[in-house]
Amino acid sequence: MRLNGLLLQSMSTLFQAIMQTQAKLLSARGFSVLQTVFCRSIILLNFAMYLTWVNAKNPFRSERKLLLLVRGIFGFLTVTSVYWSVHVMPLQDATVLMFLSPCLVALASPFILGQPVNKAVFFSIPVAFTGVVLVAQPPAIFGGQEGGMSLKNFLIGSSQAITASVAKLSVSFLGKSEPTAHIIMSMALVSCMGSSFGSLLNWKLPHDPLEFLFLLGVGVCACLVQFTATLALKRSNTASVMSISYLGIVWSILIDYIVFGMAPNLLSICGSTLVIVSNLCLILYERLASPM
Repeated sequence: MRLNGLLLQSMSTLFQAIMQTQAKLLSARGFSVLQTVFCRSIILLNFAMYLTWVNAKNPFRSERKLLLLVRGIFGFLTVTSVYWSVHVMPLQDATVLMFLSPCLVALASPFILGQPVNKAVFFSIPVAFTGVVLVAQPPAIFGGQEGGMSLKNFLIGSSQAITASVAKLSVSFLGKSEPTAHIIMSMALVSCMGSSFGSLLNWKLPHDPLEFLFLLGVGVCACLVQFTATLALKRSNTASVMSISYLGIVWSILIDYIVFGMAPNLLSICGSTLVIVSNLCLILYERLASPM
């Protein structure tokens, strides 16, 4: 059962990488980020509505509507910043910056959720920050060498970690009382509304079957990510599932090289490794500190 859970999480990271690849390919073909977000959200909303119908529960009768709205808003901001990131930088760099989120959540949890302080965060934060500097390679430190990331792109990439942290903290609150389908629906519904106006102003019809498949694919992959990740958490422990999540960086490196012909430089690989190590330390400490 536990092995099945880890396999499902591996599949979830692969679907996530495929979804981001399709978003990057759509951007290269002239589709706006908001149109991609809108198409993804419409399909995900229908998926969440189906789950709600199966469970016969009305999400609009929830007593935590405000928190569902907060989760929806920051979920929308996260998805939008992720798609902006893959548009302006290699998949690997965008994925690494996204993995700042676990460190930020661990740092904020004692103050917001009242959870015990994870002492490993005092090691993980500086290590993760060092890793991000190596990935970003700012010109002020590295002298503008090839592979460096602009300040604008760095801010776009880092914003996804901040918004994802808020979204995850809200899910921690909601998970105690709200069905998973309601949480997914809140993000999908807000994302549909948030992206609709901007996407309709710059709407582009698919000109060939491949573009249509990419637009359909980002939504289908989003559903598969949610489905496999949820099942993985049910069939394996959280620490193990989180550890497997770092396969996402491996997938992004392979896709960058195979699909886009971009090989990471040595500094970027070292930075990615430091980010992974910093997050694994958080998971290991949490596992050791938890009562058996």
